[in-house]
Amino acid sequence: MTRGTEIPVGRGRVIIDPAFRNIAGRGKYIIVRLKTRQGPCNDADCQPIMYASLEIAEIPDNTLRIFAGEGYFLALDQEIFSAIDRNRQTAFLKKVFPGRYSVRGISF
Repeated sequence: MTRGTEIPVGRGRVIIDPAFRNIAGRGKYIIVRLKTRQGPCNDADCQPIMYASLEIAEIPDNTLRIFAGEGYFLALDQEIFSAIDRNRQTAFLKKVFPGRYSVRGISF
């Protein structure tokens, strides 16, 4: 079983699951952005929860960093790029269910 396509990102890397071949192989971009949501508590001292969000789009906006490798185009926002580069992390992009994607291996 093949592990996936590895794309160097700064001092880290992103590994893309082969299941993305049909989606991203048609000139679309795999876009990873940092999102936040309210934490579980109700007071003002609660820290927001940060997570990586993955989407597939035709053309990314010009604030994203673009990487390419083996037919894939990967677009990362600055916060995701910094987290991967600073900590020398390996991020895994996987297709979980039809239309659902997962980003693993990034800590903020």
